[in-house]
Amino acid sequence: MAAKLSPIELAQAEYLKEVKQKLESADFGNKGSIIKQAADFLSISRNEVYRQLETIGYKPGRKIRSDKGKSVVDA
Repeated sequence: MAAKLSPIELAQAEYLKEVKQKLESADFGNKGSIIKQAADFLSISRNEVYRQLETIGYKPGRKIRSDKGKSVVDA
């Protein structure tokens, strides 16, 4: 049996879905302001906004560097 969400949790989930849609359609350089606005509205940190967005399926879409793990520092 699924846990029932409170009206506040439902409203927050709906708001996060709207934020997800805005992020997916945002132009380059505008995502930070959307996240900041959501963090201020929800009174949580920006990192927490990203964590909550991931629970509803949002992926930031950052590329993994092609040289990841290949750098060597000579002493």
